Amino acid sequence: MKKTFNNDVSRTIAYKNYLTIMDLLSSDKIFDNNYLFDKIEKIRNTKPFLPEDVYNAFDDFISEHFDPIIYDIDAFSDFETSDVGKINSDGVFEFHDESCVTLFFARIADYYLHLEETLIEMAMTELRPYFE
Repeated sequence: MKKTFNNDVSRTIAYKNYLTIMDLLSSDKIFDNNYLFDKIEKIRNTKPFLPEDVYNAFDDFISEHFDPIIYDIDAFSDFETSDVGKINSDGVFEFHDESCVTLFFARIADYYLHLEETLIEMAMTELRPYFE
């Protein structure tokens, strides 16, 4: 069944929300919680302008993938493995050497590529019927 937006404004907002999330996944500000929070809140404020299922698809994605980054100080601790570093006596993660820093950020980049694929999958499932 073909789904439609109420108007072109809703269609534009949905598209901009998608682009905003895609931009966040490739942004150099991915560790800036204030920046992330501001962008995510702008998306969440679009609720009145979107069909419920479209808004919920965005909100579910954000809740699952961005809220932990914003609200959990240990969001990236799974990447702090013993092969790249260790917790020092001050409780701070310390990299073994420069190559371990590269490995750490490569793992995070891989994680964000996975999130990008997940976002595309969500868009194909939830948004595509509105744009056909």
